[in-house]
Amino acid sequence: MKRNWFEVDDNGFRALQAGKPKAYIVRELIQNSFDEDVTYVKILTSLNHRTAEISVEDDGFGFRDIRDAYTLFANTEKRSNPEKRGRFNIGEKQAFIVCKKAIVETTSGTVIFDERGRHKNHQKRECGTKVTVWFTTVRGEIEEIQKYIDLIIPPREGVTFTHNQHQRTRSTPFKTFITPLPTEFFVNRQMKGTIRKTEVELFLPTNKLTYLYEMGIPVMEIECDYHVNVLQRIPLGIDRDRVKKSYMKTLFSEILNNTIEEISEENVSGAWVCAGMSDDRISKKAVDRVIKIRYGEKAVVATPSDRTSVDDAISDGANVIWSRELSKEEWKQVRKHDVLKSSKERYGHATAPTYSVAPSEEMWRVGELAKKIMKDVFNIDIDVRFIRGRIRESASYGNRTLTFTVNKLGNKWFEEINVKVIDLIIHELAHEFGMHTERGYHEALSKLGSELIFKVKEDPKYLSNYSVEKVREIDVIWDSCLEDPDLQE
Repeated sequence: MKRNWFEVDDNGFRALQAGKPKAYIVRELIQNSFDEDVTYVKILTSLNHRTAEISVEDDGFGFRDIRDAYTLFANTEKRSNPEKRGRFNIGEKQAFIVCKKAIVETTSGTVIFDERGRHKNHQKRECGTKVTVWFTTVRGEIEEIQKYIDLIIPPREGVTFTHNQHQRTRSTPFKTFITPLPTEFFVNRQMKGTIRKTEVELFLPTNKLTYLYEMGIPVMEIECDYHVNVLQRIPLGIDRDRVKKSYMKTLFSEILNNTIEEISEENVSGAWVCAGMSDDRISKKAVDRVIKIRYGEKAVVATPSDRTSVDDAISDGANVIWSRELSKEEWKQVRKHDVLKSSKERYGHATAPTYSVAPSEEMWRVGELAKKIMKDVFNIDIDVRFIRGRIRESASYGNRTLTFTVNKLGNKWFEEINVKVIDLIIHELAHEFGMHTERGYHEALSKLGSELIFKVKEDPKYLSNYSVEKVREIDVIWDSCLEDPDLQE
């Protein structure tokens, strides 16, 4: 004798479904038809006062056992096929319980649900199934149901799909690709998860709203640039309206891998792109392109311990990316695929040997001018050095010493005190008060520029007024260089 342990309380079951949007009724009825080998699916919706009527009809095989229409969680062959939407054998019951009346007409008989309870008759259809439901509706619900029906993607070519006599055609996907994704199927009397290759279709939206689909049935709204139709069972809860975050991250990474050429500045920072960038499946090509579009070809990762390299990167027009600008998962993929260099790697100062150079008269003149400007504007005394070496900097400033790299600038650069010379002097002296990105540096630049304007206005020879006695001091400098090997070139 078959043992039944449980009974279902209709009122309790109804209460659990009562707050759901009524579109789920259509979802459950439609997915049953889509799971059959059909040539047509017809939906009719109408409203009579406050009573909505919906019917869904198809020409499939029909219910093999009419008891499936009212038996919860009964075994179904759909569970073993991941390309079938049904799995719980509860969906249509969730729909019926909120209705005033429901009729299921199929090849194995007819069952009616109404105020008298559940009763059957022997009337059978030759093929297919027709389900009709009536339920009390409130303002706007029927419009929401019709909008939901408009979202449905007809299952395949050769299936006529109509809503209120209006035939819906299947749009051509923008792109399709095949990828392994998590799914579920029934094996050894257990529902188990597995990874299975499936086709994914992407459709361009006609408005800003985009949806995730399970084989043509809308599951939930998503933030993406495409409607995403997965052509196998998606791991879902019993209400079939929520997907795990990990699943969406994996799906978004595969979408990004397959649409990376379409990514632009407008969508490169979208939530779905960030999620896709965080998954281990993301390709090096995708990571590299996303980073370049977001931050530019010259982007580098900030090295906080080497502020000079960060400053030099910004000065060179490179975007410096700080740790807070990407998530932990995104940084993992950036490092995994090695698509960014650090500011220290690209702009760090080399430790190549340098050699002091005894200044020529022209060099001395430029150095004295720099000292004079620093003293007059900020009342600070500085030293000036001239060096040679295989280094990148034309000049540098630190420890109140201005250093010119002669082999980088060239001897001719010192011959005339012109705009380029004044520009470099101002640029370097301002570093007394900060790096390129600091407020103090920019305030010093402004002060140097404005003070020099008035100095030259008051004394037109300000930039070239040096005494003969000062120039003769060069001979002393030359002699000391010849006597000290460490200062020789």
